[in-house]
Amino acid sequence: MPNHLHSHDDDIPHYEPWLGVTASVVIPVITALFVHSSALIPLIIVATVLFLTGLWMLRRQTARRHSDQQGRAMRAPTRYSESEGL
Repeated sequence: MPNHLHSHDDDIPHYEPWLGVTASVVIPVITALFVHSSALIPLIIVATVLFLTGLWMLRRQTARRHSDQQGRAMRAPTRYSESEGL
């Protein structure tokens, strides 16, 4: 029997901070289309930093969730270990 990581009760959309940071890359990119060419390089740098920060935040969130799930799996007793003591 498969063990689902997320119940379907949690399907309510919610805000992910890493997604907000990554989506904000659009602001300097669109701004770069309308400003003088001397501002192009700094805006590209800002967009790159925002994108990499969003990826870093996603990686941290994924690692944290994985470690939390591993910790719960280790602490949860199994039916077999409980019945072996009888």
